[in-house]
Amino acid sequence: MALNQKRRRLQVFFHLILSYILQWMYNNYNLFQDIHNTIQHKATDSIMKSIMKIFVKILPPFLLFTCMVVYSGSTIKAENVKWKYYATGGDYTKHYYDPQSIVFTSAHVGRVWEKVIVSETSAYLTKEIRALREIDCFRKVYRTLEMHIEYRDGSEQEKSYPDPKWLDITPNSWLETLYEIVCSKNKSR
Repeated sequence: MALNQKRRRLQVFFHLILSYILQWMYNNYNLFQDIHNTIQHKATDSIMKSIMKIFVKILPPFLLFTCMVVYSGSTIKAENVKWKYYATGGDYTKHYYDPQSIVFTSAHVGRVWEKVIVSETSAYLTKEIRALREIDCFRKVYRTLEMHIEYRDGSEQEKSYPDPKWLDITPNSWLETLYEIVCSKNKSR
């Protein structure tokens, strides 16, 4: 169980790093265009200056990425997650989220890990669900990207949804509470 969760968290971590790198490359598109134009004009001094610009721009993100990869390998453990209670469902399920997992993959779309503990009096065969939710703060919709399900009989199941459908967030529900928590962390709002 801990190994699967570690693997899943590493996959999410690398996916997020890749999105940040792609965003950084998009933001620095003009720099790469300047270098291309400089090379076309064969200006040696300008080429050296451009190379230095690239080096200075690329080095900090590269070092940050390297540090994050090294650091993440030693700290991603299921028992280190600090789940924070935020709601009880109508069927007495307890809902928690991991505050450290909240990240924004775009200006208005955030991701968060959620844990649902099903009531012992419930007729459900499920004991606990951990899900990676993606929430669009602008459109007020959500989707589930991954789920790890623990059943009462001790068996487990992992599900991954490559392109899940966006669903509306029901007003006055536990999901609306999660929406408010995640979207309040969005700096661009």
